[in-house]
Amino acid sequence: MREYFWHIIVTLGLFVVLIFGATVLSLQFSNDINFTDSEAISTPAITIVDPQLGDADAPVTVVTYSDYACASCATIESILVSFLQEHPGSIRIVWKD
Repeated sequence: MREYFWHIIVTLGLFVVLIFGATVLSLQFSNDINFTDSEAISTPAITIVDPQLGDADAPVTVVTYSDYACASCATIESILVSFLQEHPGSIRIVWKD
C-alpha cells in the first residue's frame, strides 16, 4: 500500500482539479440566457383549450394563471366573474393552469 501512496494522492488531486475546473466552466456558461423586458412581458398565447368567459371581442382580456385547488385563486376567480357579470361585453377572462 505504501508504494501506491503517492499514486493515490496524485490521482485524487487530479480528480479534485478536474471537478473544480468543470464546475467553474459550467458556471461560466450557465448565464447565457438573458431576458429583456420585451421578451419577459409578452402577450400569452390564448388557444381553444384555455377556459374562457366573456365576449371574444372584448376590449380587455384578463389572462390569469391559477391553480384550481388553490383557495386564493378561487377568491380571485369569484371577483373576476362578479366583475364580468357587472360589465358584460367589456371584459374577457382566460384561465391558464
